[in-house]
Amino acid sequence: MEDILKGIQEEMSAMNHRFHQFQAGQNNLRKGQETLNAKQEELASNQVQLQKNQERLEASQEKLWTSYEKLEEGQEKLWTSYERLEEGQKKLWSGQEQLQQTLERIERKIGRIPETYESFEHYMESQDAIMQQQQRTLHLLSARSIQHEADMDMLKKLSNK
Repeated sequence: MEDILKGIQEEMSAMNHRFHQFQAGQNNLRKGQETLNAKQEELASNQVQLQKNQERLEASQEKLWTSYEKLEEGQEKLWTSYERLEEGQKKLWSGQEQLQQTLERIERKIGRIPETYESFEHYMESQDAIMQQQQRTLHLLSARSIQHEADMDMLKKLSNK
């Protein structure tokens, strides 16, 4: 019986030992559960924060998309302005070429002014000489006409006598 009692004591001791292990395991399990609950709460909080961040990100993406569309519109306007500028520049160059040609014609004309003036002076001198010649001829013819008239009057007087 003693052996049986000793066997029972040993079994009780082993069961007691297992019970303590079970209690320690249960304590560890409780602590693990508490840690798990804390982690779960932290995850829930993080999930709420993540949801808020996602909403902000979506709002930022919407703003970014709007900005992108405005940028595209601005680029289109800029391109149109650039094309108009190129057109204006071509017209300006064309106008500059025409102006340069006009200036060259004016310079040639201005360059010919002294020559033209000299020709005009020669012409005026020749006209002046012609006018003086005509004036002398006119005086000569007037003098002859007066002389001729006087001669005619004298012939009339002589023929009437």
